[in-house]
Amino acid sequence: MVSDCDAVEFVGGPFDGLLQFVSGPPVALKRFSVFLVNSRVVKTLDGFTTGPTSEVTSVAVYQLQYASSGLHYQYLGTIAPSRIELTD
Repeated sequence: MVSDCDAVEFVGGPFDGLLQFVSGPPVALKRFSVFLVNSRVVKTLDGFTTGPTSEVTSVAVYQLQYASSGLHYQYLGTIAPSRIELTD
């Protein structure tokens, strides 16, 4: 089980292999994580944060999974931004 200050890995999809460090108990992690994806996302993850912005091409959805090796976020799929409907 993940304890304070451990990392949670993202498995599959555009963020495959990303380690996100957490500073709290595992119970504080959200069941789902949703990320905007564009052509700069890989460069940003590699530390290159300067340059022009680009349009969101998809939204990646991950679900928190419990495994014998610990916690990880498993890729569920992507959604086109045009298919997302926000309500009040």
